[in-house]
Amino acid sequence: MENENSIEFWENKSCGTEFTKEDKYSKNYYEDIENYRYSVEPEIFSFAQFSRFYGRKVLEVGYGAGTDFLQWVRSGAKAYGVDITREGYENLINRLKVYNLYIAT
Repeated sequence: MENENSIEFWENKSCGTEFTKEDKYSKNYYEDIENYRYSVEPEIFSFAQFSRFYGRKVLEVGYGAGTDFLQWVRSGAKAYGVDITREGYENLINRLKVYNLYIAT
C-alpha cells in the first residue's frame, strides 16, 4: 500500500517541479527547476562529479524531472535511467528534446 501511495504522489509532480510557475515542459520550466535545485543543494556537483564520467555508462535510479540526468548527458556520459512514474518519464523525454539531446527509448 505504501508503494502505491508513493507512486501516486510522484505522478502528480516530479521532484523539484513544484518550485516553478513556468509552462510545463518549456525551457524556462526546466531552467527554473535546475536553478532552484542547485541553489539549495550546491554540493551535488562536487558529490556527483558529473564530468568524471565522460564516455562512461551511468544509471540514474529515480531521475524525476531529469535535472541531474541532464548533467550526466551534458558531461558526455552515456546516461541511462529508470523511474517508477510516467510523469518522470515525460519530464525526462521532454527535457532532452528541449535541449536537443539524443533520446534512445
